[in-house]
Amino acid sequence: MSPAKIEANRANAAHSTGPRTEQGKAHSAQNATSHGLTAAYPLVLAGEETEFDALREGLTLSIQPEGTLEQVYFSRLVHASWNLRRCDLVEASGNGDPLEASEPAIFQRAIDIDLYRTRAERTLFRCTRELRILQQERTVRGISAAQNYPVPSETVELVAPMASLPEVTKQTQPPSIEKAIRSEFRAIDRQQINIIGQARAGREAAAPEPAGNTDEPNEPTTPAPSAATYRRDQPKTGRNEPCPCASGLKYKRCCGR
Repeated sequence: MSPAKIEANRANAAHSTGPRTEQGKAHSAQNATSHGLTAAYPLVLAGEETEFDALREGLTLSIQPEGTLEQVYFSRLVHASWNLRRCDLVEASGNGDPLEASEPAIFQRAIDIDLYRTRAERTLFRCTRELRILQQERTVRGISAAQNYPVPSETVELVAPMASLPEVTKQTQPPSIEKAIRSEFRAIDRQQINIIGQARAGREAAAPEPAGNTDEPNEPTTPAPSAATYRRDQPKTGRNEPCPCASGLKYKRCCGR
């Protein structure tokens, strides 16, 4: 490139200084923004601040998070809820039905929006489940500490924050009165069974032996007659031999059928 062309480019670049007003700068700052569904933080455009604040305040009243861990899950839940709204807006602002569009870019954009919507829904459901578990544990701890039931307040203080209090209660509490009574009845039943077995064994030992079991030798018994044995008077006729009826045919074709 010649020095004259370089100087011309520098002179032309000096005339392009970008937006000068605050409104122009704010508008140009969003030039690289396509849909904001992959942003690390919720994308709130100009004029959407009121709607975002209403969404966040409504979720705060519904969930009422407490503690740092619940606030972390709550922030991700708000982000996912806002992205679901943006998916609907971006999809509604498209040109016609993407299934009938001739341009592949429009069809691919619709596929991307569905993918981002699925991700946001999974994040929303997962954060809701984790918040429900954390608040359930917090509620059980509060009730146990206030009413001293089902776990003493001293035990509640010893349980780690992330431990499941119902599981700890199930494993540390002594058996209930009902279980103790059932165990007593089972022990009594086993004792009665043993007593009945011993009494039966004593009766069998004291009973006289039957006449057939005396020490005297029994009279020999005559074996029962066995069934009569059939004996063939003549040798067996083979299948391919002439038939004994003198028909001239083989035995398998005549009487041997």
